Amino acid sequence: HWLMLWSLSVTVLSTWLILRSGILTTLVGKLSGKGLFNRAFRVSAAFIVLSSIIELPWTIYTSWYRQTQYDMTAQPLGDFLGQALRLSGHIDFYVERRACLSQHDGGCAIRGR
Repeated sequence: HWLMLWSLSVTVLSTWLILRSGILTTLVGKLSGKGLFNRAFRVSAAFIVLSSIIELPWTIYTSWYRQTQYDMTAQPLGDFLGQALRLSGHIDFYVERRACLSQHDGGCAIRGR
């Protein structure tokens, strides 16, 4: 139960840091000419990416290090991080695709994909 409490604390701290930095407010200002859905989607995506980066050390500890200490996995750290990067690559592709489709009606070519 302590791990869940610490996870909540890390999430609250991460959210507080992102909000205090003003990055999202700046992003909303730059996207003021875009539609409401487009703005909300991009700000949400930025929040998820920033939160994931800030919480990465905690994620490594809870999802990889503790599992190796209890002999529940033999997965190397590089492989663990590689899987996370591949997942973020898929998310990045989706965000690019949505942004492109919202700017162009119909076909849209994404760089190198």
